[in-house]
Amino acid sequence: MINYSRNTELNSFIQFVKNLDFTKIYTKNIRIFCHSLMWFCYLVLHIIHFSFGPKFSIETTLILSIRTVLNDIIVFYLFFYVLIPFILRLNNSFKCTLFLVALLFPLLIYIWLIIDYLFFKIFNNIGIEFNDEVYKGYIEKISHSSFYEIIGYKALLGNLFTIVLSISVSILIKVLFDSLRLFSNTLKIQQEKSDLEIQNIKIEKDFLKAQLNPHFLFNTLNNLYRLSLKKDDKAPDVILNLSDIMGYSLYESNAEKVLLYKELEFIENYFALEKMRYPSSYSIQFNIEENEKVTNLMIAPLLTFTFIENAFKYGLKNEETAHLSISVSILKNKFSFKIINDVSDLAQNNTAEKKGIGLSNIKRRLELLYPYNYELNINETKSEFSVSLVINL
Repeated sequence: MINYSRNTELNSFIQFVKNLDFTKIYTKNIRIFCHSLMWFCYLVLHIIHFSFGPKFSIETTLILSIRTVLNDIIVFYLFFYVLIPFILRLNNSFKCTLFLVALLFPLLIYIWLIIDYLFFKIFNNIGIEFNDEVYKGYIEKISHSSFYEIIGYKALLGNLFTIVLSISVSILIKVLFDSLRLFSNTLKIQQEKSDLEIQNIKIEKDFLKAQLNPHFLFNTLNNLYRLSLKKDDKAPDVILNLSDIMGYSLYESNAEKVLLYKELEFIENYFALEKMRYPSSYSIQFNIEENEKVTNLMIAPLLTFTFIENAFKYGLKNEETAHLSISVSILKNKFSFKIINDVSDLAQNNTAEKKGIGLSNIKRRLELLYPYNYELNINETKSEFSVSLVINL
């Protein structure tokens, strides 16, 4: 059992990210606005915390909030716009770069403590002091502490959780945003590569259409000749079907997408002509269930042709067990195709490699043309081969 599926739940998000053009959207002015908005919101959150949490006075709340945000601003821009670019310019290996970046985090905590110490020095020099009883004389006490007391292990461990919690929010926002931008750029590059591969796929599709002519035409013309000798009334229908098939394969299927009803007509015509080669006692069935109008629906051409061709070519070898059934349904813009046919041991051994190449080409076309929008299941036993394909059009 082989299953090829793409999670449709992620499709809308991936399409949204892929359509984002950060070079146009995230201009210099927008970047300044977003950064300013982030720090303003950060300041408001600190003010709310100090006002309704410890319930400090408005003066103490403003001092603590502004001091905390300024500390974070300095650490944030030092980390992302000075230290990280410097490390990247060293052109070290990925592991070495990752190690150096990891070393920056303990360094950032020390930098935060030093900046905090300098701010308290400035506050003390300009005569700012907390009015709340619990913090009275705190600024003067910190400003007169020794440098070792500020960066010592007691100060580090005592403030570690507060500092990490404080700087992690802004860093996380920056990392998430840059990851989104990198993901968007990666999707665009993949799309460009896919467009190039689709051009190659079109060449393969043209070869597939060329494959249709010799073997199929030979059998069809033989059947037509036999009907003509019998002066069978089916002969005009065979000529019409053959004409429609050749017109579709030569002209209409050149596009990347074709009208779904045209593709269904092609499948029906091909199936009808191939079925003529076999006795009426064989179980050969074809059913189309259209639960909605398909007039405007589009689909990539010849996606199911290899499955149908293989079914007639490698199946129907044993008169007692010969069976082939094709069912197609369209519901809520979802194209469902299923084909089941008997397979003999000899056909399996002689054609496994050829079928594998054909199936890999189809899978590649599906990945390029319907990423995250299809599900392909292939099941092969000793006596039966089945394919189920579902595409969100």
